[in-house]
Amino acid sequence: SRMYAGPKPTDEGAIAAGVPVFSRETALRQFLESVPGYVRTVYVADNGREQDRDLYGRAWPFDLDVLHLPYDCGIGACRAAIADACDEPFLWVGDCDMEIAREGDLRTLRSVLEAEPDLGGISGWLLEGRAVRSGARDLERVGSTAIKEAAALEREHGPVPFVRADFIPQAGLFRTAVYEDYAYDPDVRSTEHFDFFYGHKRAGAWDFASTPAVVTIHNRDIDPQYRESERGSGHVDRDVLADKWGVERVEVGARSDWAEVHEHGLKSDAFEPA
Repeated sequence: SRMYAGPKPTDEGAIAAGVPVFSRETALRQFLESVPGYVRTVYVADNGREQDRDLYGRAWPFDLDVLHLPYDCGIGACRAAIADACDEPFLWVGDCDMEIAREGDLRTLRSVLEAEPDLGGISGWLLEGRAVRSGARDLERVGSTAIKEAAALEREHGPVPFVRADFIPQAGLFRTAVYEDYAYDPDVRSTEHFDFFYGHKRAGAWDFASTPAVVTIHNRDIDPQYRESERGSGHVDRDVLADKWGVERVEVGARSDWAEVHEHGLKSDAFEPA
């Protein structure tokens, strides 16, 4: 179902946003209320039990396109449905427990993609409580037994500084053209982001990047019951991924971010003068 906010200019730089939702309606409301008016369309992939939400009938400053999916079909299927539905050339991919902060102008991310034609997507940093982290790292295959995450430190300075990495958080702006080379796998229920970026690393068509110039708020603790469930507790489809990529073991949980900022200070020299 789609709610239209009215006509908007149809230009080549149109931005959309897309998030899945299962049960966290409060989080979804906060996300929708954070979306700025320059976003043309928000796609919500709903795979919850109750999909007739009052939120969907509200007036929003953007077009709201709700994709009603089978119950508990998984995050991979949700992201695949959003990618298929998106008509815009740029899609911000995130989760419903996030908010687009005032310091999170998605047009800044778009400016980097427009200046760097080999970049398929770029994320900002995540603000989680009193901590900030990049969530960016490289992916490596070690022999035939494991896919591991390693730190990424290939920095570039420009009007907007950024670091290239194989893996970035699902809080970034992507060219929708990247889905022609590798898209989300609907059969990977809860580790779809790892599969997506490893697939792109193997395809080799696009680079990805992260920048501290944009901040996304991540409300990880907005629904403690959800966090304690299998869906929210970091459940990993290790067997599915290992079988798909022909390895014996997959390591996807290591937090080897190249930059983390806590109350104790910055833990990276990524943006120190060269």
